[in-house]
Amino acid sequence: LNNNTVIRFSLNPRNEIESFFSMNRATCPDEILVRIELEEKGKEILKDICKKWDLKTSGLTQIELVESVLEYEILDAQNVAQLKKMCSQDGLPNSGNKIDLIKRLTPYNIIKKLKLNELKTKCSKEGLSKSGNHNDLVNRMYRFNELMKKTVPELKGECSQKGLATSGDKRELIDRLL
Repeated sequence: LNNNTVIRFSLNPRNEIESFFSMNRATCPDEILVRIELEEKGKEILKDICKKWDLKTSGLTQIELVESVLEYEILDAQNVAQLKKMCSQDGLPNSGNKIDLIKRLTPYNIIKKLKLNELKTKCSKEGLSKSGNHNDLVNRMYRFNELMKKTVPELKGECSQKGLATSGDKRELIDRLL
């Protein structure tokens, strides 16, 4: 596999996709971008695989779905101690079981792999500040995405704990917490 690898699956690709994602990820270095061309039917199968592993897929592009599954597979090859160390190094909570750690690291690592200009574009698209270095933007985007997963009552609770106003809609609460 190299940077230009394109993998095409047949019209009925479920077994091929599952087999591809189950293969030993050690043969494909982390930095290689694997692009998979799938018809809409294939995208739904990818979502099914993500659902099986309880990976969040809403709002993700097809390539982001693929990156999520590949990142999950890479992290799944690590043991719990290694995953906890990775969380600590990235300033993420390191509590929980292996699945919890992987769910925390998967989106963070995907964001971390983005270039500075890509991060600025994503921040701008979400109405977030584009100031700071690469690490600042990674943390801001990750925190924003994590807050977006929460319900309004959860966000109000977090605002209350931090002594912030609890009025407003979801986006106002998130902006306060950022």
